[in-house]
Amino acid sequence: MQKSIIFLIVMCMAVTAGVFSASAAYHFFNGEDWVKIDQKTCPIDVKNNMKLMTLKAVEGGSLFSGTPILPQQEMNLSGYVEAVDMFYSNVTNREIPLYFALKIASMEKQGIPEAQVRLYRTAIQKKVSQTK
Repeated sequence: MQKSIIFLIVMCMAVTAGVFSASAAYHFFNGEDWVKIDQKTCPIDVKNNMKLMTLKAVEGGSLFSGTPILPQQEMNLSGYVEAVDMFYSNVTNREIPLYFALKIASMEKQGIPEAQVRLYRTAIQKKVSQTK
């Protein structure tokens, strides 16, 4: 299991090489990076696989840390690619790191009340703006 998680993280890094600017300071993988995957000149299924592998790496990291983003019974990440696409289609959400975008998508999928999800998203946006 641990080897699988490490493999996913390494694969994600290899697949998304070039998404980050080499001269830019480190930042969390966020919506700006996510939409850059769509700007790549490759077939849509390749882009979707890149996104899926990126989500698997984030989810794998959360499992490894002991605080999984998704419920244990929810291991099919394919539906989350579309949910994260929709989330980041709102430009105001693009500064939110992918970890939290996936968490918000999970909350919505679990049926958490919209007001509670909005409060969580607002708190994350505030925290992100404080770290600039």
